[in-house]
Amino acid sequence: MASRSQSPHKRSSLAAQFEGLHISQIAYKTINLPTALKKTFRVNFPSRAKLTLKMDPMYDYNRFTPDPEEVFQESIGYLEEIQAVVSSLQEKDLPYEDHLVESMVMMIFTSNSLENAGSSHPITFGICKPIFAGEEVPEQFEEWDPQYQAALDYLISQKISPHESALARSRRQVIQHALALKYLTYHMVIKREDLTEEAFKETHRILTDGIDADNKEKDKSADYGGIYRVTSVGWTFTAFANPDDIPKRMADTIEAFNKTIKQAEVEKSFDPFAVASKYFHTFLNIHPFLDGNSRLCRLLMNVIILKYTGIMIPIGRDSVEAAK
Repeated sequence: MASRSQSPHKRSSLAAQFEGLHISQIAYKTINLPTALKKTFRVNFPSRAKLTLKMDPMYDYNRFTPDPEEVFQESIGYLEEIQAVVSSLQEKDLPYEDHLVESMVMMIFTSNSLENAGSSHPITFGICKPIFAGEEVPEQFEEWDPQYQAALDYLISQKISPHESALARSRRQVIQHALALKYLTYHMVIKREDLTEEAFKETHRILTDGIDADNKEKDKSADYGGIYRVTSVGWTFTAFANPDDIPKRMADTIEAFNKTIKQAEVEKSFDPFAVASKYFHTFLNIHPFLDGNSRLCRLLMNVIILKYTGIMIPIGRDSVEAAK
């Protein structure tokens, strides 16, 4: 659990907060994300760039069953099938778009569930699908909405008191997660931009917008969203980066990530699963923000995998996965 933030700065305007960042709020919010991804992959799928997927040698063979090499080769077979399907997609082909929606919804649902956040899978789907299509959704559940009682029942099933504030928070967690996914995917996959600190911070700001921190003080999102923490945090057996070290460690890690991608393009080989996993753990161990780090890192990991494979990998789809 995170401790209190107390940032010395109140949030200024977004333009001032992230100087040089072009705020494309309308662009990323209003696009139909599955359609845009389908068009992007038809033209810029990794196979067309002659980028060969090659297994990283750093897998721990003692910790995985079955053999990592067998799993990787099986994955390559699936990805070759996906590449063949994507390259032959027509403008009006919808099954792949439907698959993307299902995958993105499942990623958000499982990521939220790991933090005892969000709502049920059907409700998450009902909220996310129009957001991915570029539509606005209500910020609150209405009592006449068929999902209202279902959302209350889900909170009870998760041992969360079904108050109106908890109901609003659970819906907000789904909405902001979907918008954060759209934002980062728009910039890294569709616009093919490098990862930047500004984009990383903005993704976190969107993810946490309007959601108080999950700590004793309930810090407001304006005081911690997209802002590097200024206090120490840790788990029982884990100490994260010292606050004074966060800016440099983040800058160095993002620079290293971009160099890794550029080097892969030069060498024409790449293991997206290993790279995504490595930087998931690196960013998570820095723990740059007061709250929301795990969800943000899982989001980044899946955007990396999506960009280079056309698929997403939800984590925690059942109790066994969640426990791991």
